[in-house]
Amino acid sequence: MTVINYNKLLLKQIKKKLGEEYLDSDQFQDFFEAINETYIQYEEDRQMVERTMEISGAELTESYNKLREQQTQLEEAFEELRATRVQLEESERFVQLSEQLQEVNDQLISAQQHASVIQKAILGIENQILEYFDDAFLFYEPKDIVSGDFYWFSEQNGYKIIIAGDCTGHGVPAAFMTIMGYNILNEIVNQNKIFAPDEILYALDKKIIETFHKKGTEKELNDGMDISILVLNEEQKTVSFASAKNPLVLIHNGEMHIIKGSRFPVGDTRYNFKSFEKHNFYYQKGDIFYLYTDGYHDQFSKDGKKLLSANFRKMLLDIHTLEMQAQEKYLKNFIFDWWGGNREIQIDDILVIGIKV
Repeated sequence: MTVINYNKLLLKQIKKKLGEEYLDSDQFQDFFEAINETYIQYEEDRQMVERTMEISGAELTESYNKLREQQTQLEEAFEELRATRVQLEESERFVQLSEQLQEVNDQLISAQQHASVIQKAILGIENQILEYFDDAFLFYEPKDIVSGDFYWFSEQNGYKIIIAGDCTGHGVPAAFMTIMGYNILNEIVNQNKIFAPDEILYALDKKIIETFHKKGTEKELNDGMDISILVLNEEQKTVSFASAKNPLVLIHNGEMHIIKGSRFPVGDTRYNFKSFEKHNFYYQKGDIFYLYTDGYHDQFSKDGKKLLSANFRKMLLDIHTLEMQAQEKYLKNFIFDWWGGNREIQIDDILVIGIKV
């Protein structure tokens, strides 16, 4: 329709410029047809261009929206990549730290194992000590590879001296203190021939304090030992006992007797005065003596219940008629059941010594 309008306008202009007579000429007809075809082609081209522009605009809009969407996805992917890189960097640092910690842990385990070898070599094998008694047991269960609890034995001049010790703490530091205490006891008893248990405690207390001061430790010494010392004279049937804190349990004719120790530990300098009392008495055949540290009765059960010393002593009374090795087995099985089979909850070293005379 637009072409027709243009043709009418064209005819009107031709009539005005050339005159109406010109319209009837063959020359005009040919010229007009050419122009008309040109207009028609122009209009078709114009419409095609418009349609093309409309289509292109829609396509451009769609393409633009897709590009925006892709840009958003790329930005999100970049953020994830950056977060992943940060995580990887943190993971690498974590791996490095883990490797360093593992190296330190390996060195610590190596040090503990080395200390354990030294400690076992010094303390000796339990059975070698038990050979000096007709019927006895020694239940020793360190919390860690090495122990703060230790046992000591010597036979001198007709006396059998058996000691149960508990150094402050546990692990390697306490283990080295047990070695120091062991060596000092060798000096006191085996070299200086001191056999009275109270005198041994006084000498041990003095020597520990002097040893730390020689190492430049002038500050107050809070570390120490809880020690029970039992001295048997089998020829005279006598017993001497003295203790820094831990008691002695005696079962005589089926009855339990508790001989308390001093309230003072050895080595600790926080006390202005220390007193270690000696207990002397005769024993009879069949009497049973128990030396122990606080490790056994301080254990918690799998349910968080503490065993307590009164329950532990009642247990000793209940099982005292068993053979000594059977008593040790009972104590071992009981405490493992108390932990629910999980030794990870053990909180302290354990040492229990039973001697039947």
